[in-house]
Amino acid sequence: MSFDTEIFDHLKRSMGFVSDAQLMSWLGISKDSLSGIRTGRLAMGESIRFTLLEKWWTHLRAQSPDLSVRASLPPPDTDRLGQISSAFSAAVLYKAVAERLSTQEQAIRSADRPFEPQKQSADAALLEAFKLYKKCPTDTDLAAVLGVKRHSISMVRSGKNGLGPRPLLKIYEDVFQAQHLDLQSVVQSSQALLKLFLQGSA
Repeated sequence: MSFDTEIFDHLKRSMGFVSDAQLMSWLGISKDSLSGIRTGRLAMGESIRFTLLEKWWTHLRAQSPDLSVRASLPPPDTDRLGQISSAFSAAVLYKAVAERLSTQEQAIRSADRPFEPQKQSADAALLEAFKLYKKCPTDTDLAAVLGVKRHSISMVRSGKNGLGPRPLLKIYEDVFQAQHLDLQSVVQSSQALLKLFLQGSA
């Protein structure tokens, strides 16, 4: 059995689902993607692993017997309808970074400026806040911190691209001091993702 299949089966059992159709609906991925990965016809890419990580992190992480995984639990963020937001979304991370910036005297004015989605994307707002938080003088320095190319920063600022899984997880790890979980590696390896899901259960 592949690590990809074990991941799907673990999530299915953990949520009490009896069919792949229920799992597919919960994850928000297509039938072709789920069946293709199960049969080995399709490779599980970073975007799918990121989706699986988000779902587990939001709904199942508190059940983990490993205290190191449960320890860095920020308060759940909910929208106006009371639905839980992903801890790794740009909007939620922007809020977390802005709160930390408000304690830094030199950035109070920028941090107190409300996020205005009609003027810039959540990803672009997060980049600007994180740049201040890390005291990066230039976008080149910011790109180095995030492990991306300088051009990628420009594409996010222009609204042509969003931040990918690894930059978002890098920001999360930094802001919540969760580097020990190595979340960036988790989205690159199904074996590492499964290990995180099962951590402490052996």
